[in-house]
Amino acid sequence: MLGLLLLGASGAHAESSDAAGRGWLDALDRRVGDAVSPRALARAHAELEGITRCGECHAGLSATPDDRCLACHEDVAARMQRRVGWHGRLEGRCSGCHAEHRGPGADLLGLDREGFNHELARFPLRGAHAEVACDDCHQRAGEGGRLGFHAQGIAFERCADCHEDVHGAEFLAARDCGVCHGEHGFRAGAIVEGSFDHARDTGYALEGAHARVPCASCHTPERRAEEQAAKSAPGSTAPRVCASCHEDPHAGALGAACTSCHSPATWDADGAGARFDHARDTRFPLDALHAGLDCAACHTGLAFAAQGSECADCHETAAALLAGRLDGAARSLPDPHAAAATCRDCHAEAVAAPRLLDHERACLACHPAPYGALLVSRKRIVDELVVKVEAALRARALARERGEAGEAGPGEAALAAQVSRIAKSGLHHAALSEAALLAALEALTGEEGAR
Repeated sequence: MLGLLLLGASGAHAESSDAAGRGWLDALDRRVGDAVSPRALARAHAELEGITRCGECHAGLSATPDDRCLACHEDVAARMQRRVGWHGRLEGRCSGCHAEHRGPGADLLGLDREGFNHELARFPLRGAHAEVACDDCHQRAGEGGRLGFHAQGIAFERCADCHEDVHGAEFLAARDCGVCHGEHGFRAGAIVEGSFDHARDTGYALEGAHARVPCASCHTPERRAEEQAAKSAPGSTAPRVCASCHEDPHAGALGAACTSCHSPATWDADGAGARFDHARDTRFPLDALHAGLDCAACHTGLAFAAQGSECADCHETAAALLAGRLDGAARSLPDPHAAAATCRDCHAEAVAAPRLLDHERACLACHPAPYGALLVSRKRIVDELVVKVEAALRARALARERGEAGEAGPGEAALAAQVSRIAKSGLHHAALSEAALLAALEALTGEEGAR
């Protein structure tokens, strides 16, 4: 009777085209199936319920050949054939792990999450991946679009399958994430040691002092936020122009040719690795006397414009005294040496090697012996007067501090500056310097001809 009923149901099911009739036959199919089935199928296989569908899984009354399972689960069949992943390593029948007919709510996977050895899967969990919860990766939309756990079929061929692409497709297309990131951490601060080559991977070699600079000094959080917002590669907005990181003390006067003087070894133009050669780049070789000077001693402007190549271009006070002028005014006839000697005639030794000038020997280079001590005597007189005028200036300053004198006028400041210039260059016209110092001493002390 059951066989006839099934045969009739099957024939009617195949020939009927009426929707209402088909629904009645489906209901009968399921009711008969429920009567002979040991228990309902799991929800995932609910569409296979019914006496006419048993043969899709079973061969005979109880056997379930693996090929029937694999006909539907093609992804598992492919792994088993290639012998990769969890299923590719297993032996035995599908039903040994995935038992059916245990009710709609039965767990078909039979997965022990705590004991599962992910090393046998296609994607071993290492580093930070080992700390991730199963559900964070194994999710798939099910009925009604609800996300639920799904053991396989997870995309992991590329890092961007799971991690947001913050660099932009054009960057990932040409660069493997593993160049910078490792499984111990995906953040930029967890760059794999030794895997990233700044010269190779950015086109900007870190040489000299740049190699010691912390990454964040150039790749600031503000720039990184801009890059992420623009989906651009990390570091793509980092500046490559010297003045973007180094303050330009020349205020643009020298243009952008920083490397003509500076090198990555040091930013100091006169430090190790400097590229500036004074003789080659200025056509003014620095002799021993000038080589020891700081640049600012001659180049008062940060544009380093040359004041000239003649001694008088820098030593203006000495040149003026030789011409009989002081503070811009003609005070005397020119010194006898003004037209008779050059600067190097007297300063040859100092130019050859930086040392104190031997005034007596300098005079004897041109004059006979009786004149050897003449310049030394004149120098002593000038030096003594300088000391006296400076002492008078200090006495006035102390008097003002004690409230015994009024504020210093502009003439006193000008006088102090004049004495300073004479102290350095006074011997270029000893007679004029002596007269100027005596006048200054009289103005400060009220003593005429004070000595």
